[in-house]
Amino acid sequence: MASKGCKRKLATASAAHPDAADEKRLRKKLRRNKGKTENVPFRFFHLPRELRDQIYDEVWKKHPMVTFPYRGLKLHIHYDGGHACSKYLPTWLLTNKSMLEEGLEQLARKSTTYWTPSINFITSTKPSPLLVPTHIRNLNVQLGDLKYTPDKTQPPSQQPRSATLGVQDWKKTDMECLGSAATELKTLRLKLSLGQTRKLKKRHDWTVDLSAIELLASKLEKLEVWIVNYSEIDDQLDPGSLFTAMLSEIETVALRTVDEVVQEVIETHEKNFRIEFVKAHTAKETE
Repeated sequence: MASKGCKRKLATASAAHPDAADEKRLRKKLRRNKGKTENVPFRFFHLPRELRDQIYDEVWKKHPMVTFPYRGLKLHIHYDGGHACSKYLPTWLLTNKSMLEEGLEQLARKSTTYWTPSINFITSTKPSPLLVPTHIRNLNVQLGDLKYTPDKTQPPSQQPRSATLGVQDWKKTDMECLGSAATELKTLRLKLSLGQTRKLKKRHDWTVDLSAIELLASKLEKLEVWIVNYSEIDDQLDPGSLFTAMLSEIETVALRTVDEVVQEVIETHEKNFRIEFVKAHTAKETE
């Protein structure tokens, strides 16, 4: 048994080195509580939704692109501009129902879906029950060459002087299939080219029919149309006439698909031409 003198010396030593005494007490407390805190779960859903969305954002960036089929169509989802491709969704989505719902909401919020109608998926690929076009908010479509249809009312011996540019029938079928499912689509970006018109050498009276765009969406917030390699049209075709017909048709489609258009942007980028329509803000949104 320690004498009073020894205890007095220990107390004096502890007072002289308070850090050492505190460390000793802390170590003793940790040994006593060891095993009690190791199995305490982290309550992720006790975090505010804003913080959870930030976490979803970081983990989606590690899995930024998913390819999935839908009724024979091949769709690519790019999260926040990422390009690392995968055929499967990340497994963390299956942790529980709440994480699945919130994770897919985050994916829809910051992703863009890409689709090229000329590329179809192999029929043996099983569709994902979790990835459906309903989640698509932003869609980029590589529409490709427009169909050139000469006027058939003129005699066969004469070169056609008028023609119609439009979307091929088989593409219209695929566009209707996707559009009927993508009910939450807000932004549509189309890229198209003038195809066979670059090979023509005589002036034409043009009719442009882009009504097939309405098969993809009817309540957009933004419509953007790119005409690729527009500057390659031969001057003999009167590109001004073709431009006027194209612009008029795109404006008509925008009035039908974008609610209350208030902003129109027309730009040229090297050989390409771009026109953009944006939805008006309602009084409630302004408030």
